[in-house]
Amino acid sequence: MKNRIVSLFLVLAMLLVLGACGTQGQTGPAGGTSAAGADAGATEAKATTTEAAATTTGASPENPVTVSVLMAEPASDAVPEEMPSFIQFEKDLNIKIDWRIVRSGWSEQKTLVLASGDLPDTFWGNRTIKIADIQSNKDSFVRINDYIDKSTYVKRMFEEEPALKKYVSMPDGSIYSLPHRMPLRPDTFDGMYINKTWLDKLGLPVPDTLDAFKETLIAFRDEDPNGNGIKDEIPYSFAGLGTAFGTWWLFNSFGLQDNVFGEKIMIKDGKLIYTPVQDGFRDCLIYMRDLYAEGLMDPEAFTQDWGMWVSKCTNPDVIMGVSGMWTINTLYGPTNGVNYTVLPPLKGADGVQRWRSNPIGLRSDNCTWSMTTSCKIPDVAFGLIDHIYNPENSVQLYFGSYGLGIIKHDDGMLELTPNPDPEGSYDAWLWRNGFGDMGPFYVSAEFEKKVIPNHWVKDKMEIDAIYRPFVPAPENVFPTMVYTMEDSNEMAIIITDLNSYLNQKMAAWVTGEADIVAEWDAYVSHMNSIGLPRLMEIYNARYELYKSQ
Repeated sequence: MKNRIVSLFLVLAMLLVLGACGTQGQTGPAGGTSAAGADAGATEAKATTTEAAATTTGASPENPVTVSVLMAEPASDAVPEEMPSFIQFEKDLNIKIDWRIVRSGWSEQKTLVLASGDLPDTFWGNRTIKIADIQSNKDSFVRINDYIDKSTYVKRMFEEEPALKKYVSMPDGSIYSLPHRMPLRPDTFDGMYINKTWLDKLGLPVPDTLDAFKETLIAFRDEDPNGNGIKDEIPYSFAGLGTAFGTWWLFNSFGLQDNVFGEKIMIKDGKLIYTPVQDGFRDCLIYMRDLYAEGLMDPEAFTQDWGMWVSKCTNPDVIMGVSGMWTINTLYGPTNGVNYTVLPPLKGADGVQRWRSNPIGLRSDNCTWSMTTSCKIPDVAFGLIDHIYNPENSVQLYFGSYGLGIIKHDDGMLELTPNPDPEGSYDAWLWRNGFGDMGPFYVSAEFEKKVIPNHWVKDKMEIDAIYRPFVPAPENVFPTMVYTMEDSNEMAIIITDLNSYLNQKMAAWVTGEADIVAEWDAYVSHMNSIGLPRLMEIYNARYELYKSQ
């Protein structure tokens, strides 16, 4: 009994903390630029939502209905109630949004909040609730299929992009969360960048084959391209074995194009393939072993953290030959960045250039909005999110409100401001004045044609254009899918064991601590023994269902 009392006290105390620190205030600054210009459907959605609010609560312009929102925003200092966009949305719909923003410690607080039963009307943001949380607490969340069918913009989103509907659908077809679609996003994730200043000094072209790449790294190692008389050049580097910005780009040249986000699955001839047990995977590691043995790879690449790696790339002496990230300037900075150019895919032994891709995954997340069973005004709460999913409104959540982050031209074009904060970075401004990658919104492929990009968008678009000709067709990209809770739990155990063993062997083989040729068959056998066949059985069964949904 004592433990139950203590647990109850902790839950109540946590809820009081959330209520006290989460709500940022009651009113924002007066005025704000309207999202005027929305089509007749927006007016219809507004009228429907306002009517629902009045019918459900007796609301009036003097007494708006309140919708509560809980959002975890660890990377942002945005105050949404002060954003002109949300001030206008509240006026449009005759509602008041009760914001509860959790800036830190949400992973610890989430379990208590979900267990308490005292939930907000809605959860927002892809860092707040995951589909696994919904599956574990299904009685606390609303199945929203019927609301989608009656909506204007959410329904239109799924009609325009059926893949997004599959992205959020449970195996039985139920939908409990909404995805977002980010505007002007690339089809490719990582880019590799090579020191063009060094190439020009040494009279070398940008390499396009595996052999030419190795010869270029040798020249970077031996010929003092930075001209300081010190052998401090690092031909090639990365940070650890993560599938983002690490060594995984090289596997493309050995015929293996995964889906970027860690499943290590590719589709070949209609079949799912687990790349780490393919012969091409072994051959790539042998190639990397040779680079490491000849001093062409940073000896700290497998152990250094992100900060150490970036500090090498931004070293004022310019010591880095090749490395990769989102864009050149995000890795090397504007000062060093002028020395680098994009390294296109290296041709494999068959002469083919390949690059991995994930158009849906790079534009979307499958859980950015959900509604709880505690919500007493579900029509109003869903009406709010439907209003936001009008692309005219959604674009403001990503790039900042009209008049601040976006300039509306008379011809309907929307120009992104270069940097509203000249003393800071554009990224930092976005995180203060919008939801960035986290929030619930939908900017359609057609609507984004109206957006005039700024340098921040153009940098990645130009890099993406170089790699896009070499990516697999969309139907050959393994999709992210929602599994049953039982399958998810079983998969988590198997994947953890597979990745642990894989990472151990990769590091040992590349650094020469173990012999990959001698151990390969035993490695494949061990991967099978710890659950790979069962994992592939689950993947294949869900993939067949996915194709039929």
